[in-house]
Amino acid sequence: MYVCACLALMWRTTCGLAAADTDNPTSRFSTTSTATKMGSTRLYSKGRVLGHKRAKRNTRPNTSLLQIEGVGSKEDAQFYLGKRVAFVYRAKAEVQGSKIRVIWGRVTRPHGNNGVVKSKFRSNLPPRAFGASVRVMLYPSNI
Repeated sequence: MYVCACLALMWRTTCGLAAADTDNPTSRFSTTSTATKMGSTRLYSKGRVLGHKRAKRNTRPNTSLLQIEGVGSKEDAQFYLGKRVAFVYRAKAEVQGSKIRVIWGRVTRPHGNNGVVKSKFRSNLPPRAFGASVRVMLYPSNI
């Protein structure tokens, strides 16, 4: 009996029902969720590495092409010029207690008319980064 009462209490708390709200069955379907009250917690835009800048046969690995989520034109890409980019990846060897590493870069200019941007990283991105996601930080701000 005690176990059933505990399970019922746990169910009420996870569904958002307080002890006083048990008589009103629609109270758990509130219009505002906790995610909308607190706001978004992500402080960067997502992007995807398309590859190195290249010609038909030559590649230029010192410049990488990125597609930023939600950017579809050259005008939209202007906002991201100068913003910092982080390529976060996992390595096998542990350094200073962590296997997670970062290569930092910066958005330098637009590439074409469809919102793709060029970026330069401190060390050139490895080819295994092609298709991987990057974080486009919203700083430094120029607004």
